[in-house]
Amino acid sequence: MKKLSIAVLLSTAVISSAAFASDQGFYVGGNVGQASTNFTGLTSKTATAVSVLGGYQINKNFAVEAQYGDFGSITPNGGTSAKITEYGVSAVGMLPFSDQWTGLVKLGYANTSIATNPNTSNNSVSYGLGVQYNVNQQLGVRAGYDAYKVGGTNTNNTTATTGVASVGVVYKF
Repeated sequence: MKKLSIAVLLSTAVISSAAFASDQGFYVGGNVGQASTNFTGLTSKTATAVSVLGGYQINKNFAVEAQYGDFGSITPNGGTSAKITEYGVSAVGMLPFSDQWTGLVKLGYANTSIATNPNTSNNSVSYGLGVQYNVNQQLGVRAGYDAYKVGGTNTNNTTATTGVASVGVVYKF
């Protein structure tokens, strides 16, 4: 009986650690979507957005992620177009609904820049919501919405915001 109990405990520990290990690891990915900038005085407010990301999943419920994004160009009334870029880091909360589906909540710190003369930038909180479908243990497909404060202020001293709706792919090592 003692040997059976030890065997059961050891096998449970091995199975549990194997399942836990699959929740950890580095990942990389990319997104494409639509960026929309909310700022008074723009004739062109939407553009195609692309981003690359890398992260480390600590456990099934938490990851840290770094991202670089190109949100396309905006055009102020009577002005020339200006490119918006972003880089930042985020804590990512993960809520698995099943083996395949996971909800995502992001909270981070981002630097956004508008390529104007002179360039303007803003450091602020970024946040987002999304969902991920895990095709297998390595490959996932994401859809989400992220929001950023963008550098610069208008005549009402209001900072611009950019929202990005996107789909993407992540690959876990």
